[in-house]
Amino acid sequence: MLQNEKATKTLNSLSSFYKEFMHLENDYSRRFNTLLNRLELPKHENAGTLKTSINVFQDQCLRVSESHSLQARRIQDALQQPLLELVSDRKAREKVVETKIRQSWNELTELRNKCGSKSDKYEDLWSSMSSLKRTRMTLDNIEAEKLEQKLSAMKTKMLII
Repeated sequence: MLQNEKATKTLNSLSSFYKEFMHLENDYSRRFNTLLNRLELPKHENAGTLKTSINVFQDQCLRVSESHSLQARRIQDALQQPLLELVSDRKAREKVVETKIRQSWNELTELRNKCGSKSDKYEDLWSSMSSLKRTRMTLDNIEAEKLEQKLSAMKTKMLII
């Protein structure tokens, strides 16, 4: 269970890393677009190399922004989503295993309690039998036979316990 907990922590840490990375890429794309929109390039250029260069520059900047946005989607689709599914599957499997372990532990505790009470009863019978065996030597034959019957009944009880 400890190993599973450590693995789950690792997966959760990796998931949060992907989430932050995805947000950074989205934020970078959004801020880059905002910066590009605020850029005031001369609109009065009608033709020529400066106009062409400005158009190429703006086009390249849009492509960079789109690539960061695409990278964020790829992180979500290829990394974050499968990892979250893996984490949820692991949690479901861990829950099943944990339930079985808890049931086994409860059964073991219950058996230990039963065993303890049976052990106490057994020890009580054993001490009673020992004291009766000691007193048997002082009794006459009739009382000794009754005592033997009582001892055999106690032995049967001990076997049952």
